[in-house]
Amino acid sequence: APLITSSDTICAGDTIWLTTPAVSSAIYNWSGPNGFTSSQQNNFITPADTTDSGMYSLYLTGVNCTSASSNVNIVVLEPIVPMVSWSDTVCEGATVSPYILNADSNLTYIWNGPQNFNATGSQITIGPATTNMAGNYSVIVGNACASGSSIFNLVVLPALGAINASVNSPL
Repeated sequence: APLITSSDTICAGDTIWLTTPAVSSAIYNWSGPNGFTSSQQNNFITPADTTDSGMYSLYLTGVNCTSASSNVNIVVLEPIVPMVSWSDTVCEGATVSPYILNADSNLTYIWNGPQNFNATGSQITIGPATTNMAGNYSVIVGNACASGSSIFNLVVLPALGAINASVNSPL
């Protein structure tokens, strides 16, 4: 059976590559999902789509000879955009706990924000908030196909000073 070298798991939009060593006078017979067929030694499918996931097979034919088939399973992952739930406006001193609505325990979430803020996890804590913490925060998926980050703006309202009440009435 021929040796197949491939990109086993990739992100949608990337390139699937399927290669095999050259064999003199051989005819390459590739097949795979979506009606994929090729007689080329090496193949590149770009841009890959999730519908390109599946089993790819190769056998060689030559003069009076056919090899056994080799197979490789290719997985094309859909990009993940984390969806964030958060409070966008808080008062100074409050704590904000944004979290990922579509969290997956197999993934890593990386958060960044003003004042060199960084954290990991599907739920984080920001605070107690100060006005210096106001600004754009972002979260990306660290170990998966990411199609960018989710960004949210945090507004921190200054704390109100003490309120002094007095009565100004005649005695």
